Amino acid sequence: MATIHYARLDEFWRKEQKYDFLEQSGHIGTVDWQVLAPDKHHLWLTEGMHDEFETFLPIGTKETKDGTEQNAIFQLFSNGVKTNRDSWAYNFDLIELGKNMRRMIDVYNDHIYRWNRLTSKPNIDDFVEDDEQKIKWSGDLKIHLEGGRAAEFLSTKLRLSYYRPFVRSYLFFDRVMNNRVYLLPFVFPDSNSENENHTICTSGVASNKPFQVLVTNMLPCLDLLEKTQCFPFYT
Repeated sequence: MATIHYARLDEFWRKEQKYDFLEQSGHIGTVDWQVLAPDKHHLWLTEGMHDEFETFLPIGTKETKDGTEQNAIFQLFSNGVKTNRDSWAYNFDLIELGKNMRRMIDVYNDHIYRWNRLTSKPNIDDFVEDDEQKIKWSGDLKIHLEGGRAAEFLSTKLRLSYYRPFVRSYLFFDRVMNNRVYLLPFVFPDSNSENENHTICTSGVASNKPFQVLVTNMLPCLDLLEKTQCFPFYT
């Protein structure tokens, strides 16, 4: 098993001071090393961490979510909305958003009509009209096309969304035109729910940014806090 030797310098040292230290040390054998033992989670820089953290009730777990355990604060939690076509599905202008989505839905439904009339189906990638001035394709939308799932424009799908920290925008919230809506229809099913419900948004496990938390009463974007996880007051 490997042994971890650790030496720490003053975090406020400038690079010149660190260069001087290396020059004066001359060899790793002259450095005053500290031997560290990783904990059960394989963390070896544990200074300042408290043991009681392990006893805290988790905010949410997959086991609680699927009903196999009941050991978390929230039973249901969800990612933020992932559209895969933000330039179409988001807009600061409500009227322009409606125009964009009507145009895109017309193009998509025309593909549905022509696809259903084919007796011999070609490769879906060869069939679709790849013109991002008319429509933005993604893998999920092509799957909906192959399954003959038409899209529908309704004004009630034009919703407010928390797009980035302290930036809200209008969103076309729809299971076909959005890549993933996850469980958000149970959290904010309609605009009336925005007057009552709130969700705690945290940055996700795969986030490359420092941990952040925001609370919102509107549909959060997946990239609100990067890989955003949402814990609602109620569902």
